[in-house]
This record gives sequence, C-alpha cells and structure tokens, in this order.
Amino acid sequence: MAFYIKLVNQRLCNGLYLDVILKKISLGSQSTWGARLIERLMTVTITLQQRSKNVFFFLTELFESFYE
Repeated sequence: MAFYIKLVNQRLCNGLYLDVILKKISLGSQSTWGARLIERLMTVTITLQQRSKNVFFFLTELFESFYE
C-alpha cells in the first residue's frame, strides 16, 4: 500500500513540477482569467498524459466541437 501511495504522489509531483516551471518562465499571468485558463489547460494536459492520450488531438477536437 505504501508503495502505491508513493507512486501516485510521485506522478502528481512530476505533473505539478511542469506547471511551476511554466509559471516561472512566463512570469505569471496578467489577469485572473488568464491564471484560471492556464490552470485548467495544465490540469487537462497532465491528466491526458497520465492516461497516455494525445493532448493535441484532444484539444483540436474540443475546439472544433465548440465552434461547430
């Protein structure tokens, strides 16, 4: 059980690490709306990567269905 928890926490930390680096490089966001957008995109990206899904195809389908 402890081994499983450690793996889950390690995956979570790896995903959050990329988010922290992105925020440092981009110097944050200019607005609350921009901050929420980045949080949501990072959450979707990390979740899809953990499920071995293609992020680009998912976002393409999302935007195409939104504009139809």
